[in-house]
Amino acid sequence: MQTVQSPSAESALGARVLLAPMDMVVRLQLRRLLRGVTGIEVVGQAFEAAQIPQLMLSTQANWLLVDAQAEAKGGGEKHDFGTGMMACLVLCLPGQTGPEWDATVRVHRMLRPLSLEAEQSQGAFMQAVIQKLRDGMAWDSMPTSNTDVVDMQVSETKPVQVVFKKHRVEILAMGASTGGPNALMVLLQSLAGQIDVPIVITQHMGLGFTASLAQSLSEKSGVFTHEVKDGELLQAGHAYLAPGGQHLQVERTGGQLIGRLNDGPPECFCRPSVDVMFRSLAEIRGLHVLAVVLTGMGQDGLMGARLIKSQGGVIWAQDEASSIVWGMPGAVAKAGLCESVFALDAMGGEILKRLRSRS
Repeated sequence: MQTVQSPSAESALGARVLLAPMDMVVRLQLRRLLRGVTGIEVVGQAFEAAQIPQLMLSTQANWLLVDAQAEAKGGGEKHDFGTGMMACLVLCLPGQTGPEWDATVRVHRMLRPLSLEAEQSQGAFMQAVIQKLRDGMAWDSMPTSNTDVVDMQVSETKPVQVVFKKHRVEILAMGASTGGPNALMVLLQSLAGQIDVPIVITQHMGLGFTASLAQSLSEKSGVFTHEVKDGELLQAGHAYLAPGGQHLQVERTGGQLIGRLNDGPPECFCRPSVDVMFRSLAEIRGLHVLAVVLTGMGQDGLMGARLIKSQGGVIWAQDEASSIVWGMPGAVAKAGLCESVFALDAMGGEILKRLRSRS
């Protein structure tokens, strides 16, 4: 039986925003602009409209953020997402209204700038979005009618500052399977000489094969890479590969990150398992993790990624077009866990941007 939280319980969660399917540029801009705003959290991304009901429940989202332009391109069919959602905010260009909605959904509409990349447009627009999301956190403040139309005019004369939380990525974690060796080579080559955090890697590979992979990566990528040894101190700028047949875990001892190996049972039919590595990172209180799921078959990494995200970490995935198999990265993307999905040749540059931004 489906359980729907009471209005008071929903309100206590703050503004938990699920992004509807939309253009990637718009989605990335919205995520960037909302990141770190107190009381507002982007909890997921739906890549297809059919995913929204399940994601609304699994993420406990109470806002759905829709871009009317993307809806118009998708056919604009009527949506029925049930009564568990507090409200929907539709961002419209002039003359747009967005899709039809089930009568139980509280809909707010707001004009958005033609481009979300123009700095002079962002301040007033984002302040209006933030205010609307925060106003909606109190159930009693919601409008009595089904639709609330907000005619938001962008002001260039009164810029609004939005304060974002900043914290530095402390470790980069990568998980891969089918197609992984080549993807790891491309990614490490783009990071060589510029990465200043430890890199831990779980690549699905049998006993006896990972040593030669580590040697190849080290020689050809420019990033010192080797099979991690149990109890080894993880150093910035080095990459540590889980040995075939053993799980890699990370622990913090005396403020330092240490690699640990174990012979525990396979997870997702794999040893080493990405889930095991990700889970150990999520268990380190206060650790700021950037976890990247690369090409691979199956769903290893999905559960661990969910735990990392729940602890404030960031999940990225390789896109389908550049993946040999879009199983593992597709699983985390479709579950709404990814902050971003990047092509392989763009991933390294984006990682370096994130490290330099300290966000």
